[in-house]
Amino acid sequence: MAGAVELELRMWVDGPNRTPEQVDRAVRERVREMDAALFAVPDMAEPQRLDPPAVDWLGEVHVPTLLIVGDQDQPNTLAAVDTMAVGIPGARKIVVPGAAHMVNMERPDAFTPAVLDFLAGVDHPGS
Repeated sequence: MAGAVELELRMWVDGPNRTPEQVDRAVRERVREMDAALFAVPDMAEPQRLDPPAVDWLGEVHVPTLLIVGDQDQPNTLAAVDTMAVGIPGARKIVVPGAAHMVNMERPDAFTPAVLDFLAGVDHPGS
């Protein structure tokens, strides 16, 4: 289990271009705790394929959408965010430098203001 958790850390926290030493140790340890807890829970659900795939439905998303990704994230995640940014009408994409997949944990100084700014600009029905 420890090896699987470390692999997850290297993939999602460190990202493909950084070593563990280049990442905040506290962030790695917090994610290590979270992953260990997740791996301890038996997987009860079987993956379900959507037909048509979700990517074909992006144009049907008609709610304010904010996409935040770290510039150190996995290439396939960066590509997926690009696809969503183009496919979801009016989507806003923010790329945070110096973060991999856990942007909110690595760069709360960039993540939190971006989310709050986005939410401040969203029309809230009934308010």
